[in-house]
Amino acid sequence: MSWVEVPDGVKMPSTTTYERAIKRQRSNFRSYWEGSRITDTPRMKYEQAMSDYLRETKRIARVNKFRTKRGLKPLSSPARPKKASFGLKGGQKAFNR
Repeated sequence: MSWVEVPDGVKMPSTTTYERAIKRQRSNFRSYWEGSRITDTPRMKYEQAMSDYLRETKRIARVNKFRTKRGLKPLSSPARPKKASFGLKGGQKAFNR
């Protein structure tokens, strides 16, 4: 269908080289991004849980500083995630000798 045959208000797909290149780059990046986001491994789940724990600990410390100034009881800290709950071995690794 050419531009002449298109009724008013209907948008034709653009076919400029630049816009096709942008579309191709975005689809390539999207496939790369979705392929590199492996979050179902136990290690990644543990690292995400530790990241959440550290962020929440910082927030609680900041909140408790203001609560103590006002004479309020401090909030309790969250429980630290354990490696064993994610199926990982805990503790330090022994050196191979």
